[in-house]
Amino acid sequence: MYSKLLTDAPDLPGAISGQSKSLCSCNNNTSGTLVIHPDDPTTDFLSAIYRGKGWDVISDPFLWPEEVAGLISSHDRIICLGHGSPTGLFGGYGFIVDASLVSLLKKKRIVAIWCHADQFVEQHELRGFYSGMFISEFGEAWMCGIEDTDEQTIKSSNDLFAPVLGKHIDSDNILGNVKKEYVKDGNPVVEFNRNRLYSNI
Repeated sequence: MYSKLLTDAPDLPGAISGQSKSLCSCNNNTSGTLVIHPDDPTTDFLSAIYRGKGWDVISDPFLWPEEVAGLISSHDRIICLGHGSPTGLFGGYGFIVDASLVSLLKKKRIVAIWCHADQFVEQHELRGFYSGMFISEFGEAWMCGIEDTDEQTIKSSNDLFAPVLGKHIDSDNILGNVKKEYVKDGNPVVEFNRNRLYSNI
């Protein structure tokens, strides 16, 4: 199972294959940034944030938090992407990132994009750029009271957000820059999500 922690997908040039134990014990074999983005076709659009950047990527959803702890320790920045709740980032066994990793995450710069990541970040006093409720699917829009929308409107929001965040993710003013460019007149999903982006760095 450990050998599946890092993928070497052709569209993700920065991903690394091989045994994770060597990565945990030797930082020379890793980039400074670890992306935790469990495979899920409904969040594939988020890969535009890190594609081609040479960062290390965990894509296997079927991992326990303790299995990713060593890799978190060996990286300076942790980017968590996908579906989640105030309790953490969802994985195949429930959560792949949860409160058991907070002691490690407190020492890192983080980017957390999942539904209600703000509650996780603020409760545990983590530092970084993060989202509140983030609409990326039609059902989420409906639950949030945005009923006058359609799949194309949501796709337009997704397709705009991820490249904009990828462009500015290393910026000193990530929040301001993302909000400046993640704008689309007449798109209520963009407006909803844009008002729920935060930074405490």
